[in-house]
Amino acid sequence: MFSKTMTFVTDSHYWNQIHRNPSFMLPTEEMAKAFDANSLTLGLFETNDLAHGYVRYLQGKELKQLTAKLAQHIRQTLISKRLEHTHSNWIECGLFKFSHMLIFESVIKTLYGDIDPLSFEREYRMFDSNIHLFLYPYPAFIFKQFYSWLIKAKNFLIEQLYQRQHQDQDRLNETRSLFVKMINDLMCEYPEQAITTKDIGSFNLALLWAAIGNTTPAVYWTLFYLLNESTETMDLIKQEINQYLSPLTGYDDIEEDDKDHRSDQLDKCIYLDSAINETLRLVATAMIIRRCSSDTKIILSNTKTLEIPKNETVVLFPCASHYDPHIFKDPFVYKYDRFLPTNLDVKQKRSFLPFGGGRFVCPGRYMAKNTIKLSIAFILQHLEIEFLDNRHQASETRKIPDFQISRIGYGIAPPREEHKIRYRFR
Repeated sequence: MFSKTMTFVTDSHYWNQIHRNPSFMLPTEEMAKAFDANSLTLGLFETNDLAHGYVRYLQGKELKQLTAKLAQHIRQTLISKRLEHTHSNWIECGLFKFSHMLIFESVIKTLYGDIDPLSFEREYRMFDSNIHLFLYPYPAFIFKQFYSWLIKAKNFLIEQLYQRQHQDQDRLNETRSLFVKMINDLMCEYPEQAITTKDIGSFNLALLWAAIGNTTPAVYWTLFYLLNESTETMDLIKQEINQYLSPLTGYDDIEEDDKDHRSDQLDKCIYLDSAINETLRLVATAMIIRRCSSDTKIILSNTKTLEIPKNETVVLFPCASHYDPHIFKDPFVYKYDRFLPTNLDVKQKRSFLPFGGGRFVCPGRYMAKNTIKLSIAFILQHLEIEFLDNRHQASETRKIPDFQISRIGYGIAPPREEHKIRYRFR
């Protein structure tokens, strides 16, 4: 899958030299294999003009529109769930399952419009929980022999995502995001022999996973750490949410002209933002893969020189700096206020890299953060939620779940085991 030799970089002193260095290019071919998209399809969005085009749809006015629409769909998800349990007091489930319930349908409808996400939820969960298998250098016959069920699930998702973008265009154009419409229209402009219908479906699968695959575990981990915080901390964050985000996170629809203004209020929730950033500092595990396109020399922190030959793959792990005690004091302790503007120095800002950096920094990072913020805000405003097992146990003695080892390196790994919770509507 990769070159025969591979260099792993974890030193925060010199990884910046690599991710900003034009000698290091993204190995599109490897990333395409996970989604069956050809490298040309993904490569379209690495050129400067096109990259700026779709990044623009994930910032500014378009970001506000996406955020307001997401709030609407999260609200509808919670209302639907509340109606399902009108006679229930407490509802029991796993914390990760709860996070998935809130994110999955809301995010898909925000991006793709009036479609039925639940009709392919089983296939998506199967694909998501086994996505690491597609990046293993297995021979094709191994996949056909042992993973035919996984290939079938992926192909089903590819077909569904293509068909649902090219049927009943008038209805879809009224409800789907401008971002998704722009990307699909762009790919359809290319000749059939360059980009096939399967490639378009595959790219939409990549987009879908990018929007959900790491956001769901991020919501899970944020809830896990906040539920272990003191009542005073929770009250402080809830007060902030009530002050700035109501009625955006209320059950009542708000006027169209007021939606953008309400979305702006997310930036004012500094305690919520700090708590989420602290969570990302602890759980982000993304590895950044680059291929060296020419012989390159990198100066290490001990003044030695690392010589990287052409075509060697370099694997960066910038999140190692998140655990550096010289940068973050008590790096393995969760401190909800660590990322308050008054508590941060320049070194900490530069070393906080949950979304990567450089030319290939995650273009959807602002929407991802808004998704996490809105999800947590809706939960804290409308639900009572607590751990079911050992709920009288002191928070400092509650065991932090282990990561799913197979997902380390892909962004944010889900927990290896569920934590049982119970929740009820206020």
